Amino acid sequence: MERREIEQLVIGIRQKLTLYMNGSAAEDMRRHGICYRLNYGAALPDLKRLASEYKPDCELAQELWKQECRECRMLAAMLQPAESFTPDLADLWMESIEYSDLAEVCSRYLFPFMPEASSVAFRWIACQDPMAQYCGFLTIANLMRSGREMRECCVMELKDQAQAALAGDELLPRQGAAAAMDVYRQVHGDR
Repeated sequence: MERREIEQLVIGIRQKLTLYMNGSAAEDMRRHGICYRLNYGAALPDLKRLASEYKPDCELAQELWKQECRECRMLAAMLQPAESFTPDLADLWMESIEYSDLAEVCSRYLFPFMPEASSVAFRWIACQDPMAQYCGFLTIANLMRSGREMRECCVMELKDQAQAALAGDELLPRQGAAAAMDVYRQVHGDR
C-alpha cells in the first residue's frame, strides 16, 4: 500500500471511531488513572467489528500504533499480521504499553500468534518491568488456552516465575501470574 493510501485509511478509521465514542467510559477510565492522549471509550466488541472491515496489513498496523490513541493501538494489535511481527518489534510495542487494557488486547490478539511467542513471553516474565511481566504472563495464558503444549522445563519456569510474581508487591505481575496459573490448572489440572 502507498503511504497516502495508509494515511487515508487511518483518517477513515478515526472518523469511524467517533461512531463508537463513549464519553462516560473514557471519563471513567481517566478517573481510574487510564489517561491516554486520545481515548474514544469504545468497547472491545465494537473495535473487533471495526477491525473485521480491514485486511490485516503491517503498514496500516504500524501507522495505527503510532497514533497516540487507545483505540488505534488496539486496532493495530488486531490488524498486524502475526507472522511478520518480529520479537524486536514486539519488544518495541510492549515497551510503549502504559495501561493494562492495551496489554490485554495485545496479549490476546497478537503476541501469542507471533513467531517465537513462547520464548518472548518467558523473557518478559523474567525481567523486572511490571508491564512486561504482565504481557508475558497473559501471552503464556493465551498460548495455553489455544492448545499450545509446554515442555516440562517451561512448566517449571512458569511456576517459579508465577510464584515470585504472586509473592511480589507489583499488582500487574500478580494479576498476570494468577491468570496464567488459572489457565494452566484448567488445561493441565493440578500437576
